[in-house]
Amino acid sequence: MTRTPALSKLMEVARRKTDVAAQLLGASCSRSREEENKLALLLDYRRDYQARFDAAIRAGVDRVELRNFHEFLRKLDVAIEQQQKIVAQHQGNVAARRDEWRAANRSLKSFDTLARREQAATTRRERKREQREHDETAARALRTASRR
Repeated sequence: MTRTPALSKLMEVARRKTDVAAQLLGASCSRSREEENKLALLLDYRRDYQARFDAAIRAGVDRVELRNFHEFLRKLDVAIEQQQKIVAQHQGNVAARRDEWRAANRSLKSFDTLARREQAATTRRERKREQREHDETAARALRTASRR
């Protein structure tokens, strides 16, 4: 594809920006999944501990154990709440990175469209030139043949 040097440079910059944005988006998605997995583990642990607490209540526990269960469940709830905030923050980061990638990709596609239009114009000019040369050659051949 024949391109002007400026358009080639713009496309290269846009391609690099798109690649960087894609890498950042991938890293952000990965980190978000890690935080979601931590939250899932905390929630699973909370359910398991709640089940143990319920079983201990049915079996009968003294006040100290009951207070310890309640205190630990409260701490788990605080940890879960904090982790939910972290997950929400990372999901926001993913959304922002996705928007950045989309913007970079739109820019790259715009430059690619310009390059294709430029190539199409060049191809049209080349075809016209070739047609003109062909017509001139045919006209000369016709003139030469008519002179004989």
